[in-house]
Amino acid sequence: MDEQKKNIPKSLMILFILLGILCIGAISFSAFTLNESGYFESGDEEEVIEDSEDSEDSEESEGEDESGDEDSEESESTVSTYTNEELGISFDYPSTYRVSESEEMERFDEGEKLTVNVFDEYNNLVFQAQATSTDYTEGITEGCCWFYSGTLNTGWSIGEIKNQIERQLREIFDPYRSEIGGNEAIGFFYARDYAMTNVVAAHIMPIDHDVYSNVFFTSGWLWSNDGHYAMNIAKIRNIFSQGHALDALDLEMEEEYLEILQSINWN
Repeated sequence: MDEQKKNIPKSLMILFILLGILCIGAISFSAFTLNESGYFESGDEEEVIEDSEDSEDSEESEGEDESGDEDSEESESTVSTYTNEELGISFDYPSTYRVSESEEMERFDEGEKLTVNVFDEYNNLVFQAQATSTDYTEGITEGCCWFYSGTLNTGWSIGEIKNQIERQLREIFDPYRSEIGGNEAIGFFYARDYAMTNVVAAHIMPIDHDVYSNVFFTSGWLWSNDGHYAMNIAKIRNIFSQGHALDALDLEMEEEYLEILQSINWN
């Protein structure tokens, strides 16, 4: 009986020890699991993300400012201005293009002529301004209809103006009243030829000048085909009978021409 009383406390003690060990193990395992899952670092990570987002916003705003400055500088540097003080004209053109100016007369030409050409990067003519005196006549010519001489009364009816122009340039299409740098002008389309026939957009603007009577503006080729005028006029008439057929003409070339034309100023 005395031995049994002594054995009971030892059993309880062993049980308490085992329970203690199990509790400590459970606590340690839970702490390890939570730490591995990042539970105790979640607050710091959220702050880092917020900071990174702030820095990204800052970088984006700085990038936008820099790109804005670059766009401004690019817009300033992509346009050049041509000025001719004698004629009193200036216009803008892309800085990657080149301008040529000539007062050279061909063989047996009479009168006065000034020609200004604008060529793109591929050496394609995109714009021409040709001023001639009232008495200008062409000597030996190749092809037809490269200039308009004399004056033009913009107060006439469109029908009368069409008839007057066609005395020099043959048939013209879709004539209309226009304005260039504040001065009245007549716009139209027509074909000129040499080895090929080329349709261009054109404007004639009478001017009050000591030497020149008008400026004849023309675009680059909007439509082109092999052969002389007589071989192609039926095709050209068909193009314009369809209401300025958009799929037949080079609209990008026409747009370039009109952009330069609209930038013209008279000094």
